[in-house]
Amino acid sequence: HPLANNLADGHGYIRPFDFRILHVARPTAEYPPLFPALLAVPSFLGAKSIDAQRLLLCFVGTGTVVLVGFLGRRVGGPLVGVIAAAIAAVYPMLFLGEAVLMAESVYVLLVTAALLLAYRAADAPSPWRFAALGLVIGLSALTRAEGLIFAIVLVIPLAISLRSFAAKRRAVLAVIAIGTAMLVVVPWTIRNAVRLHAFVPISNN
Repeated sequence: HPLANNLADGHGYIRPFDFRILHVARPTAEYPPLFPALLAVPSFLGAKSIDAQRLLLCFVGTGTVVLVGFLGRRVGGPLVGVIAAAIAAVYPMLFLGEAVLMAESVYVLLVTAALLLAYRAADAPSPWRFAALGLVIGLSALTRAEGLIFAIVLVIPLAISLRSFAAKRRAVLAVIAIGTAMLVVVPWTIRNAVRLHAFVPISNN
């Protein structure tokens, strides 16, 4: 909450309690940047309360429910999709993250989107679909650092499964997805190197 408000006030990614208590602006990479940046949106518009940030995450959670429904429909048909969405709507481990401002609220949305995009890429493989998958994986890594693992455990098996494609073609598609994910993350890594004088790919939490 205070990290997002500091971002909205133009102070950047700094340790919030050092700034509040000691009045010292120390750059930080304790948390990946995407979630605080999202919470900074209502703060930038003047709504700086915790409740305003929770309200924003209600829309994020609604999006997660919809995507879970689409994912269930893709895996098991329309009925499975409806049941999956209904479970997601009332499952405490999903909506509690929104209540207490945890990055998981956005991370689950992005992971679900990545799985949907992986199915789309499997159905009709193309460079653009693999690039979209890589983009979402990169964004998930900027939400929780372990999101970058999907570049290995999701993209590589997906590329290998495309048996109708030549090995070179499959390798190119995998490189497109993984390369796109890396391009999303690299600007933050460069920022960390400049501000922290250390190699911190995503987070030092």
